Amino acid sequence: MNIPKIVIRRDEMIDTVKDAIGESNLYVEPYGIHSNNEVSDYRVKGGDQVNYHIHRYGYELFTILSGSVECALGGKRCMAYPGDMILVRPFVPHAFIYREDHTVWQEIVVALSLYENERSFGRLVQNCPEKIADRDFMAAYQAHNGRTDYYDIPAMEAEEISAAAMPFLVRKADCYKSYKLPGIQMRLKFGRWDLGGLKELWEFEMEKGFTMRTDFVYSPDEFIVKNGSVRVEVQNIAPQIARTGDVIHIPNYTQHSITALEEGTVLHDCNCQMHLLMMMEEYALNSANDPSLVNNREYLEGLMKKYDCPITWAGMLA
Repeated sequence: MNIPKIVIRRDEMIDTVKDAIGESNLYVEPYGIHSNNEVSDYRVKGGDQVNYHIHRYGYELFTILSGSVECALGGKRCMAYPGDMILVRPFVPHAFIYREDHTVWQEIVVALSLYENERSFGRLVQNCPEKIADRDFMAAYQAHNGRTDYYDIPAMEAEEISAAAMPFLVRKADCYKSYKLPGIQMRLKFGRWDLGGLKELWEFEMEKGFTMRTDFVYSPDEFIVKNGSVRVEVQNIAPQIARTGDVIHIPNYTQHSITALEEGTVLHDCNCQMHLLMMMEEYALNSANDPSLVNNREYLEGLMKKYDCPITWAGMLA
């Protein structure tokens, strides 16, 4: 059996495609019947622009890593900066202007093989570049990939609003709900309702030495280190260190643990399949009414079983 790549560095892309305005690098291929958790980044120059368009299926989740982007989303526009996250659902019109050189954003795609579309476009550019200027051909090409472009809509003249008022954007410091356990602050960035019922996306801020252990899971685990560093221990594989910017991709049915090596280490859990929000809501409400439940192992084990939780946090179950 091949040993899978667990920690993926920023310079360890598995493919690179250059299109008309930038460079796209693929780090994790999509998997499963929902084409889940494709991870790539996109690197562009200041002034480059993506036309107003929609996707008929799939979810695009962008995180600005560097630079700045002017976003037009659903008829409104605002600026996005490093750490901000943008979620584009099916049929939400969107366009972008990259306002700085060396702007980089990271993209997680669900139910849409976006990078394969990039590969296809790369072949188009290489083999029949004259077709790029043929609007009828490009409309048919995009429709085949579930996309419709609106070339003539001046998207960047849409109503300007603040980032806080943009319903499709979550700023770096914002979250939907937050929970504190000993050693870890848990912030829900996007709920299951945002991502077609397929998963939740959480941010975990961990104290130094905090360990999160995971039993067998049905779907691969995927984390991105946003700040700090962690030790990743995976069943039958030597321990590895993941640092800021690295992707952690762990196969399903594989026990593993992640330990924070620095104070304030931040991870994004990009594939939370369990109903973690519901579990934490029940835990918070019940423990507030009966504080003894915090140390009641029988209650905690039952709660985790109820929500099919494979994770053991210090502070809930030692």
